[in-house]
Amino acid sequence: MSALIEFEEVCKYYQMGDTTVKAADHITMKIDKGEFVAIVGQSGSGKSTCMNIIGCLDVPTHGVYRLNGRDVGKMSRNELASVRNEMLGFIFQQYNLLPRLNLMENVEVPLVYAGVSRAERHARAREVLEQVGLGDKLKNRPNQLSGGQQQRVSIARALVRNPPVILADEPTGALDSHTGREVLGLLQQLHKQGHTVVLITHDNSIAVQADRIIRLEDGRVVYDGDSHAPEAMVQPTLQAGHPERVEQQAAHLSDHAGHHHRRDGGHRHRGSGQRYDQEHAGQFFRAGHQHPEHSGLGLRLPYRTGGRYVRHLPAALRPDQGSVAPD
Repeated sequence: MSALIEFEEVCKYYQMGDTTVKAADHITMKIDKGEFVAIVGQSGSGKSTCMNIIGCLDVPTHGVYRLNGRDVGKMSRNELASVRNEMLGFIFQQYNLLPRLNLMENVEVPLVYAGVSRAERHARAREVLEQVGLGDKLKNRPNQLSGGQQQRVSIARALVRNPPVILADEPTGALDSHTGREVLGLLQQLHKQGHTVVLITHDNSIAVQADRIIRLEDGRVVYDGDSHAPEAMVQPTLQAGHPERVEQQAAHLSDHAGHHHRRDGGHRHRGSGQRYDQEHAGQFFRAGHQHPEHSGLGLRLPYRTGGRYVRHLPAALRPDQGSVAPD
C-alpha cells in the first residue's frame, strides 16, 4: 500500500537577491496512514516549509510530493483548495478564531465553504465541540474562553470535516505546560481514532509525544525514527567528533526545554511563525468560492474583501491563495 504522505527528493528554493535559500533540500520521507509523526527543527530548519507543502499550501521547486497517491505538484489551484478542504485539518498556535462568532459558528466555517446545509452544519459542529469537551459553551465567544479552551475550538474546527490528516503547527506554543499536556492528549486521542497526525514543533519535550520524529536541519532530514531513541533528542550533527558537545546538548535539552520553548514561542512564533499562521496556514477552501455571507447558507462572517474585518479572518478560512515565505 502506498504512503499517505510521500516526499521524493523534494526541494523548495527561494531567491533572496543573489542568494538562493534552500528551505527544503532533497527531502525524502514517507508517512503512512494512522501514524503520529513530529517534524522537529529550530527556526530556519525547514519545518514550516515542509508543513506548507504537506498542507498543499505550496508546491516543491523540484521533486515530487504525493498525497494519498496523487502528485500535488500537478494539481490546479482549485484542486489544491479542494484537497485542503477534504483531506487536511489544520491546528494553529494562535488559534485563529473569529472573535465576533460564537463557538458553533467558528467551527462551522469550513462547512460553509463546503456548501453543507445549515442543519447538518449545526449537528456536526455540536458533535465535535462535545468531543473536545465544550458542549456546554456552544454560544460563547472566543474571548470568554481560556487559551486551552480556544485551542480545543481550533481542534474541533479541524475535525469537523473528519479529514484523514491533522496538521498541528506548534499547537501548545501559546499555552502553559498543564494546558499544553491536555492538548497533546487530545492529539493522541485523534491518533488512536485513526487520524494521521503530523505535529510541527521545535521542542523535543513536545516531539516525544509522537511515535516517530523527523528532525530537520538546514532543509535536510538528519534523523527519522523512533521518538524515544537517544539520537532523536540530540542534534545529529554534533555526534561526530564532538562527544563533549553532545553531552552538553543533551543536558541543555533536558534541563531547559521549557525555558527555550517559552523563549522561542515569544520570539519566533509571534513573529514570522505567526505570520505563517495568519497569512498562509490552512487556506484550504476552494478558490473563487462564493463567500458565505453572500451564499444564502445563513451564516454571515465578518469578512469584507479589502475591508476592516479582513484582519479577523485567518487565511486558513479564506478561499484566496498567496505565495508562501520561506521558513
